[in-house]
Parts: sequence; C-alpha cells; structure tokens
Amino acid sequence: MLWKKESTKESAMYVDFCGISLKKLRMSDEHLLDDISSTLNKNDSVALQKRMIGNELFRAACDAGKLYDAINMYNESLCFAEPKSSHISLAYANRSSCFLKLKRYNECLIDIDLAIEAGYPENLLQKLEKRKHACLEAIKTGSMVPTAYEPKLSFEPDETYPYLANAVNFQRGENGKYSVVAKENIDVGQTIAIEEAFTTCLHMRYGSKCTICLKNVTTNLIPCKKCTIAMFCSDECQRSSIHEYECGVVMGELVDNMENVRSILKAIGMFANVDELMNFVEENKKDNATEPPANITDAKLNYREFLRCRFNAEYLPYLLGAMDVYPVYKILMDIPKVGAMFNTQRKRRFLMHLIAQHSLIKLYNSQNNAFIDIGTKTVLGDKEVMLDSMTGVIHKYFGHSCAPNVHLTTVNNKLVYYTLRPIKRGEPLRISVSQFLLEPKEKRQKILLAQGKPICKCERCEGPSASKLQRKQLASDPDYIFISTNMVKAREHLQEINEKCVSFLTKYGRMTWCSEIGEVVTAYTTTRSLQWSTLQY
Repeated sequence: MLWKKESTKESAMYVDFCGISLKKLRMSDEHLLDDISSTLNKNDSVALQKRMIGNELFRAACDAGKLYDAINMYNESLCFAEPKSSHISLAYANRSSCFLKLKRYNECLIDIDLAIEAGYPENLLQKLEKRKHACLEAIKTGSMVPTAYEPKLSFEPDETYPYLANAVNFQRGENGKYSVVAKENIDVGQTIAIEEAFTTCLHMRYGSKCTICLKNVTTNLIPCKKCTIAMFCSDECQRSSIHEYECGVVMGELVDNMENVRSILKAIGMFANVDELMNFVEENKKDNATEPPANITDAKLNYREFLRCRFNAEYLPYLLGAMDVYPVYKILMDIPKVGAMFNTQRKRRFLMHLIAQHSLIKLYNSQNNAFIDIGTKTVLGDKEVMLDSMTGVIHKYFGHSCAPNVHLTTVNNKLVYYTLRPIKRGEPLRISVSQFLLEPKEKRQKILLAQGKPICKCERCEGPSASKLQRKQLASDPDYIFISTNMVKAREHLQEINEKCVSFLTKYGRMTWCSEIGEVVTAYTTTRSLQWSTLQY
C-alpha cells in the first residue's frame, strides 16, 4: 500500500492515507484530533514556581546529581519567563551558583554575564561580582572540571567515509549487499564509528537538553524567545530552520510523533521547492543496499541513505490505525509555510506517503534514551519514560546478532559504535538491535518478530552451546568474580569494573557465547555508559 497509486494511469495520485486513518479512528480517540497542536504561552507565575523548586533543590544538594536537577528547574524557569521579565536574570544568576559549586567556572562566568545583560537588580550586583572573582581565582589554580565529553574514533578516520575509523570499511558480501567489515584485528573497547543523527527529538524535560543537538545541562542553555519547550546551546542551534517551523507546537499525548515531524521538516528544508523534493524521493525511496553507501557528510546524500534505511511495510496498517500518519500530516499542514508548499491534492497525497515511510523508518531504526519514572508503576515494575530519540542511517550496514561484537550507544546527538569483543580481520561487525543479551532464544526471537525484524540466525541462535568446562573456566576467572561481586555498587567501582570487563572479554570474547560472556558484556556497556555520563556532566 505504501506509494500505491489510485490507478495505473501516469497522472494518478497516491492513495489517501489520511482518509484511511480517519475511517479507522476509534470513537474514544476523537478528542486527540481536537487538540493535536497548541502553543504554550510564557507565564511569569510558572517561571517563579520553577525557580523556587530550583532553589529548594540547590539548598538540599548533596551531590552533583541534585545540582543538575536544580539547573534543569532554572532552565525551565527561563523557558516560561515572559520577555524582559526579571525572572530571566534571576534564573541565570541562580544557575551560575550551581555551576560554581560544580567547578564549571567558564559556564558560571557566562551565566553571570547573561544575568547582567538581562537586567539583574543593581542592589544585588555585589553578589555576582563576588561570584565572578571566585571563578577567576579558581581558574588560576586550575581546579576546574574538564569540558564536556566528546566521543572520538580510536583510529584515524577513513578518507572516503570520515565517520568510520580506517580500521573498518564497507564491503559487498556474497548476497550483493554491503556491510561494515574489519580491515585489521581490532581490540575490545575501540570506537569504530561516530555518526551524527539524521533526526533528533527531545520528548520531555525541555530544560534538560538543547532541543536541536541534545547537548545537556552542562552547557549554558538559552531559552527560545517565543515558546516554552525549546532551549539552545549555541547560535547555530538557535538559528535552526527546524525550530522556526515547529516553534510553539506541542503534541500532548501524541508527542512521540515529533521526531517524524522533524524528519519531514528537515527534508523539506533541503530543497528549493516541493517538486524537487518529490523527484528526489521518487528516485531514492527504495532500499538498494547493493549500491555503495553514500558519504553522509553531504546533506542530500545523507537523506538518500535515510530513505533507504530498512523498515517493515507490514506495520503500515498499524500506523494508519494508531493515527501515527494523520497527526503528523495535520501538524505539518497547520504550519503556514508548509501548508503553502503542499498546495495541491497531488502534493498532499505525496506528503502522506512520505510521512508513512519516515514513520516506518523511525519505528525500525530509532534509538531511544529513557529514564525510570519511579512514581509510575507497571506490571513489570517502574515505568520507563522516553526522554529523547534519534535516528541514524549507517545502522543497517552493521546487521544484527544476538552475540554482538559491537555496541551502539548515543552521546548527545551522536550515535557511537564501539567493539565488545576481539574482532579478526575480515569479520563483519554486528550489533544487537535490542538489549536482550541475557534473554533466552525463544524470547529474543519473539521480540524480533514483534519489531518486524527477521528471525536471527547468528552463532548464538544457530550454533552450539558452550560446554560445562568452558562455563566453569569463565565463572572461576578472577575478573568475572570481581565484576559479578561489585556490579551492585557499580558507580563506586566504575573504572575497575570497566578494566576487568576489557580484560575478561579480551581473553574469552571469541569463545562460544554463554551467559557469563553476556553478563560481562552487559556490565561493560553499563559501566562505560556511566563513565561517559560522568564525563558529560
């Protein structure tokens, strides 16, 4: 049904997806259509409430985590403060106090300047001058914390594909499709690819990250002057054409669709007019993995790779029935600039199908960051709530394995791939598309089927099981014993556990997969993520 036309005539239009969606809409969901998009207005009363909460968190702060919670509330206060309000300068000043305590002196100095520029009360300026002097003195002594972590390749970048390490490359397999293959032996823990996400979206906690690049609260985030759900880390992000379109639009219960809205807006912004976009999509909308990958540092070639990402078209009826296409279409058409572009029925039908393809690609390829909402319980325990999501385009070249040799994680708006086990020259690199390293085969296969992915036939699913002798050897290894004993207090032993994991996986990572290897791989990815989080904050 995707990209299906109403007839075989050359002039025929694509079928009407939104008409299909509305027919499938359940009566109980009609209220969702009435308020899909709305504008949250600036409100000094809310700004004050947020700042007061930040003050309470600051006073009670006993560790860095609480201080970052306070910064987050000051950021939300900035988001809601009305133009030229005194709450703006007060929130910046209070945020500078947090940065001072965190020994982030450069950020503290920037916030002091922002507070003064915003009209900080003259009778309180002495406090800021004292804080500024403390920062400058601390900088002289060299006691400030390092700048935020930025991932780096473990090797020189490839000349053709600079987002790949030169230790790997794309190689055509016997099936004619390309995959990422090792050019040399690669040790455990080596970063072999860093890709900037094609799309990003912050779904909640709008004061926690830059709305465009997802940089976190360790930066001097600046609020949007018009809406209450966007902050920016730089002038470049503030000038983003994407937010110019979406400013003030929120989706309530349908907020998870916002990444699809953004991906369409990004595509629209690449072309001079809709006809150019339509011609480009028509040429590139089908997966053709038998062609060499494009250099994704070029915007349009990056979009071509996005359009050719894997997806499962069988999920289209679900998208139409669950209203995933119609809300995105309605939000886009309600944006005056977009509505004016898609001003004919032919163009609007094309837009419906483009939304459907983007939605299917996201469903199959998106990486989500979640946090535990302790106050909300499910049958499985505390509820995981999606904080942000992003979608890259080189994911498909790594393939899937339930016994992966590479892990995919995210840092800000970057997708980072690093090795989990020793890799030999000529071996293809494989990631686990779901985090089920400790799950039994039956459950893994059910999860893959539920996600619309093919049945896995990797070494773990189809190969022999580890022997009792092997498992006994692994379980008695001193590194394994240290890891399993100390993971309950992982934050207190991050570096040691990380080193033990690398040691263990270097020795045994090429042996037949078993639960002991799975436990260590899980410990390694967990502690490495915690280390990166510590460096980011």
